[in-house]
Amino acid sequence: MISVKNLNKYFFRHRQNEIHVINNVGLELPEKGLIAIFGRSGCGKTTLLNVIGGLDGFSSGSVEYDGVSISENTDYLRNSSIGYIFQNYCLSRGRTVYENVADVLRLCGERDEKVIEYRVLKALSSVGMEKFRNRTPDMLSGGQQQRVAIARAVVKSPRVILADEPTGNLDDANTVAVMDMLRSISGKCLVLLVTHEERLVEYYCDSVIELSDGRVASVRALEKGDGYSFRQRGNVYLGDLDVTVQSGDGLNIRFYGEKPDVPIELKIVSANGRIYLQSDSPNVKYVDGTGEIRLIDGKFSQTVKEKKYGEYEPLPPLPKRGKREYGRLFTFFSSFR
Repeated sequence: MISVKNLNKYFFRHRQNEIHVINNVGLELPEKGLIAIFGRSGCGKTTLLNVIGGLDGFSSGSVEYDGVSISENTDYLRNSSIGYIFQNYCLSRGRTVYENVADVLRLCGERDEKVIEYRVLKALSSVGMEKFRNRTPDMLSGGQQQRVAIARAVVKSPRVILADEPTGNLDDANTVAVMDMLRSISGKCLVLLVTHEERLVEYYCDSVIELSDGRVASVRALEKGDGYSFRQRGNVYLGDLDVTVQSGDGLNIRFYGEKPDVPIELKIVSANGRIYLQSDSPNVKYVDGTGEIRLIDGKFSQTVKEKKYGEYEPLPPLPKRGKREYGRLFTFFSSFR
């Protein structure tokens, strides 16, 4: 469905600090499935996603949707075919959950408020957020905001959903919930996912496009395993680290992990019936059980089995409209006010 040919993009073109951020990329993407764009930070993942989605321009090459170049009428393709999910949600803060989702339909030219209400409530129900329709985004948690963002993406029944680090700001439980939703949605349309979480890619995705310095390093199909394993943020599993034990003269000291390049200066003082620790070495933190860091005995083995958040039932496609029949949220006078 999407054909990317000889795509190139530069930052600071013809300057001393020129960056070839997308380097002669060619891809053929299918009608449906969950495909990851994966690679190290700075390799061009988000830039490639934005170019494919018409949010950013490119220097040379082509991006086509069923033979139609995205350069011919970018706004038309964005409105008719593409849904977006961002890491930071990008919800309108002063508008309710309902209005955030409804605005997408208004941009698509839908004016029948009954149709808008039906589609919005159906989309919110599919992500479990219909009860929060009258709340504003600042009254919701991060996970709830991302669910609203997913509803906003699917309400117009797009052919492609572009998800840029959709779990980057979420805790582990919400990460699993969001990925379960995207996995279910990908059975009906194409979902392009940018992420740096290798375990998410290996478990949830059908295939992965690996980027390196703006080039496609590889494209490979994936076989999903029995479960998705994740570490709770802040947990350090001692059983996964090498340990060195020093004991004698009333002391039993265990050192976990790789030895630092610079020796650690640590003073242990026993005085007045108490034990005092002092260290002037950098990056030394004291773990007392009240902070975010927790030391866990044993090895990491937690696994979350695949969960069905609910089978995704796509809304019917919106009626096709001409390239000049799409709506707008703001007029000159409303913007002036």
